[in-house]
Amino acid sequence: MHVPEKVILHPERLTAEEILSERNLEVQRAMIERIGGLNQLLSLAKAGVYELHRTHHGTLYRLERTDPHRREEPWVFVQVTCPSTGRQYCLSVPPRTKTVQQGIAWTFGMLPEEYSPDHET
Repeated sequence: MHVPEKVILHPERLTAEEILSERNLEVQRAMIERIGGLNQLLSLAKAGVYELHRTHHGTLYRLERTDPHRREEPWVFVQVTCPSTGRQYCLSVPPRTKTVQQGIAWTFGMLPEEYSPDHET
């Protein structure tokens, strides 16, 4: 897997914005790992991180953007753990997402009531 040089040589320079806007989930996972994990990502965001919902499938977070010069919607993401590898991922979801199930379903192009796995692998 190829990651930006900064991820390897200078992970301390990574920002929450860079990490959460990374579209390649494996690169994003590597970034989170290099900075010290999800808790470190949340502390990098400093103010404005809120846990919205938690289930056995994951945790839904809302991260307010802090740049006063830009009127942007907050980042909302679901932190999930892959059941087969144990790796943690942050899946960006629409800002109006209210539940973990709604967020995960959205990533699969499904409605929340359609997302009901019997078994995860």
